[in-house]
Amino acid sequence: GVVTSSQYYRTFFIQDATGGIAVYTSDADLITFLTTNYGQEVAIIGTRAAYNGLDQISSTQIYTQVGEATMPTAVNIDSFGLDAEALAMYQGQLVELTGLAVTAVVTDNFGNVTITLYDANSNNSVTLKWDSRVTLSTEAAALLATIAVDDVIDVVTPLAWSNGPFLYFTDSTDVTEQVLTDAQRIALAKAVVESYFDAEYNEETTLSLGTSLFGATVVYDTASTYFDVATGDVTLPTIGRETVTVTATITLGTESDTATIEFVVGVINISTLPTTADATIVTVQGIVTSGEYNNTFFIQDASGAVAIYTSNADFTLALVVGNLVEVTGELDFYSGLVEVKPSSITVLATAQTLPTPMNVDTADLDDLVLIDYQSQVVIMTNMVVQSISTGSNNYSVFLYNAVADDSIELRYDVRFVISAPVLAVLQGLVVGDIVDVTSVLSWYNGAQLVYTETSIVVDTAVPSAAALAAVDTIKAESDAAELSVVDTVTEATTLVLPAAGTFLSTIVWTSSDDLVIDPTTGVVTLPAVGTVDVTLTATVTLNAAEVVVTFDVTVGVPEVVVEPTPFRDLIISEYVEPSTGNSKAIELYNAYFTTVDLSNYALVQYNNGKVDYATEYILPLVGTLGLGEVFVAYNPDSDPAMITLVQANADVYQVAPAYGQPGGNVMGFNGDDGMVLMKKDTNGDYTIIVDAIGKAAVDPGSAWTGTGLLSTGLEGTVSTANLTLVRKSSVLDGRIDYASDFNPATEWIAWPAQTWSNLGSHTID
Repeated sequence: GVVTSSQYYRTFFIQDATGGIAVYTSDADLITFLTTNYGQEVAIIGTRAAYNGLDQISSTQIYTQVGEATMPTAVNIDSFGLDAEALAMYQGQLVELTGLAVTAVVTDNFGNVTITLYDANSNNSVTLKWDSRVTLSTEAAALLATIAVDDVIDVVTPLAWSNGPFLYFTDSTDVTEQVLTDAQRIALAKAVVESYFDAEYNEETTLSLGTSLFGATVVYDTASTYFDVATGDVTLPTIGRETVTVTATITLGTESDTATIEFVVGVINISTLPTTADATIVTVQGIVTSGEYNNTFFIQDASGAVAIYTSNADFTLALVVGNLVEVTGELDFYSGLVEVKPSSITVLATAQTLPTPMNVDTADLDDLVLIDYQSQVVIMTNMVVQSISTGSNNYSVFLYNAVADDSIELRYDVRFVISAPVLAVLQGLVVGDIVDVTSVLSWYNGAQLVYTETSIVVDTAVPSAAALAAVDTIKAESDAAELSVVDTVTEATTLVLPAAGTFLSTIVWTSSDDLVIDPTTGVVTLPAVGTVDVTLTATVTLNAAEVVVTFDVTVGVPEVVVEPTPFRDLIISEYVEPSTGNSKAIELYNAYFTTVDLSNYALVQYNNGKVDYATEYILPLVGTLGLGEVFVAYNPDSDPAMITLVQANADVYQVAPAYGQPGGNVMGFNGDDGMVLMKKDTNGDYTIIVDAIGKAAVDPGSAWTGTGLLSTGLEGTVSTANLTLVRKSSVLDGRIDYASDFNPATEWIAWPAQTWSNLGSHTID
C-alpha cells in the first residue's frame, strides 16, 4: 500500500485500493524506511494484530519499496456524524472531516497535546492528539500551535482508532482553519450550548456552562428553582418530576439568537425499570396501591408500577395503601416480576388518591399483552368463575373472559392474614359466578391477579351475553371434569355412569361396544378370551352448551405370553471362503457347555439351494470341545500356511475327507451353498438345526450379500463369497430358523479373502 501518514509514535498507515491499515513497529530501520517512503508504495509482511480496536500489522518481517505512487484521495466522512459503527469501515483510510469546532486544547505533563473537536451536526466529538515522543517538523509544530479553542477547522489524516474513532496529529496531518461569519459562529455556539444539557436528570449535579463560545457571548436564564444559571447546579424536587426551561441568549456583534432548552428533573419514571439492568440501584416514587402479599407491595406513578419486596418491619409500616413513598433499592427480576428490594423508604405524603384502575377488558389475557400492565391496578369485568383450587398455601380462583376466550388466576396466599369479611368474599365464590375484579396485576412466570385486603371482587351488575353463555359452558366443563372411568376392567362388574352432573347438566353415554360395556346400565361383560378396548363417550349438555369427553377402557384378562428361552448351543464363529484355491474352513465356538461331545453334531452343505443332501454333503464331527474352546473343520487341499495356523491355534480341528468321499464335499462349499450345523435328536438322527448360514431351498446366485461392518471399521459389502466372515461378539445364539431370509451383514464382520489369522480363537460379549 501507499504510506499515507508520517509517524505517530511507532505508528504509520498504508492504504491500497481496498482499504487502509496501521503499521506498528519499534524497529528503527523500519521507522526510517516508512518515514522516507511517505507517499510511496511499499510491500510489508508482518503479523495481523489489533490494539484498542485499531487494526494493525506488527512484528514486521519483510518490507520493500515498490515504487512511485499516487496518494489516495481522502474520503469525506462528515455525513456519518462521527458514529463509531458507521465509521469502522473507514478505519486506516485517509479521510476528511470539515467544520469541526475546537472545544478544548489540553497539554499534559508529558507535553502531549489533546484537542477535542466537536461536530455540531451530530453533537458528537472526536480527539485529535499529538504524541510528544515524536518530534514534529517546524511547519507541523507551528500549525499545531495555532489551533485554539473556538477555532473551526477541516482535517485530513488517516482515521485511527482507540475504542472508537480517533485522529493522530503528525507531520502529514492537514489542518485548515475555516473563516466563519458572526451568524455561523452563533449557530455553532448554539449547538454547543444545547449539547450541555441532558434530557433528564435523576440525581443532583453541576453543569459546566460556557459563557463565551467561538467569540459569542452566552447569557443563561430560567424561572425554575431547580436550576441555577450562575453555578450550573441542578437540584431535584422532593416529590415528582418537574420540567425546567432554560433560555440561552447568544450574541456576537450585531447578530443574536436564542436557544431554548427543556429538561426534566426528578426521580426516574417507573416505566423505565423493565429495560434497566438487573441489580442496578434505583430510586423511584409512587403511591402504594395494595396491601402486603407474600412480602410484596406495589407502588404506582403516572408512567407505570413496580413491586416492592421487603420483610423489613419498618419498611412495612411505611408501605401503607395511599402513602406516596420514595424507594431506593436494588432492582431485581423475580420469575418475570420487576421488583425493587429497598434499602431506604421515605414517606413523602399520606392519604393520596389512588390511581384509576386500568380497564383491560379488551386486552387478550396473553402474557405478551398483559406485560405492559404489570404491577398496575387493573379492572376486569364480566369475568366468569371457571374453577377453584386450594392448596397448602394458596387459594386460587380461575376467572374466564369470554371475549378473550382465556383465563387468568386470582390468587390468595393463605400465609398472610386478611380480614374475615374480605376473605369471606373470596371463599363465597362458586363456579359460574360472574364478577368484576379490581386488583394489582402481579406476575409469577406469567400474569396473575393477587387478592389482598385492598382487592375488590363484586358481582357484575349487568352480565354480558357472552359471559352468560360462558357460564353454561363452564358448568358443563366442570361436570365433565368430575367424570372418571377406570381404564382397566378384569372381572365382570357394573360401572357407575352418572346421568346428571353437579351443575344439573344432562350426561348421555355411548359405547363403542355395547356387548362389552352397556352404556345404559354400565354392565361390563368380559370377552371369552383376551382383552377388548372399548371407548366410552360422555356428552354433557347444559342448555345450549355441550361438552364431549371420552374414556378408553381395556376389558378382559390379558393372555399370558411366555417368551421362548434362548437356544443355547454351539455357534458357527468363522466362515472362510477364499477368492481362489480351496483354503476353506468352518469354525465352531462353545460358549455354554463344560464339555461337548462333537459326535452328536455334523456340518451339512445344502448345495445350490437343494432341500436334501447325499452322504458326501454331511460331515459328522469328532472329538470333545471344552468350555470357551474352538473347533475348526477345513478342506484337505487348503494352503499349508492355513493348515499350520489351524493346527497350532485351534483347540480341536478336523480335516474333511477327499472330495467325493462321504463328507468330502462339505468343505468344498461356495458362496451360494447353505451351511448348517446339525445336532442329533433322541433317535440319533441329525434333525436339530443349531446354526445356519444361508436360506433353505434358495440359490442366491453367487452369494448372500448385505451392507455392513468391515474389519477396517468402515461400512461395505458383507458377502458369503470370496471373503472371511467372523461372527460379531454380540451374537450369543445360533440362527436356528434356516427358512428365514438371510443377510450376512446382520451378524457377521467381513474380512478380506484369504484372511486366516482369526482361525482358532473367538470372543463373545
